[in-house]
Amino acid sequence: MSMTARVYLITQSSYNAAMCGDVENYHTLEHIDLDKAWHAIHYLITNDSSLEFLFSGVQIDEVSEHCEVHSPQNVASLHETLKAKKVSELMAKFDPERFDELKIYDGPGWGNRDAEYIQSNLLTFLDVLETASSKGYGFCVVIC
Repeated sequence: MSMTARVYLITQSSYNAAMCGDVENYHTLEHIDLDKAWHAIHYLITNDSSLEFLFSGVQIDEVSEHCEVHSPQNVASLHETLKAKKVSELMAKFDPERFDELKIYDGPGWGNRDAEYIQSNLLTFLDVLETASSKGYGFCVVIC
């Protein structure tokens, strides 16, 4: 399994278009690539090991990959929740054996060396989350 995720910033109008199935008038802005760390980040933030990213997304069936959109309001709410948390608090949940047991990114197995990789991607995600929230953007998450 080689599933990676990209998080694209989207405007309210692009979110609305995606919700109506109008992928022709749907535009993304800048994006980040969370590679395989996306699943670990999802777990660290939500304590859930399902193969989705966050809980507020709505699956867009008109896109061939797993594509979910998150409204600007949900992104702002997540930012509000997470801004009070320290990265070290989130990273304290990283346990390689537990990650393997839960099949978080069902790959070759996590090790202690992966903590830096996950933390780096988590910091990138939190920076983009802050930017999106401050500019009133939502997310489009593509997992493939």
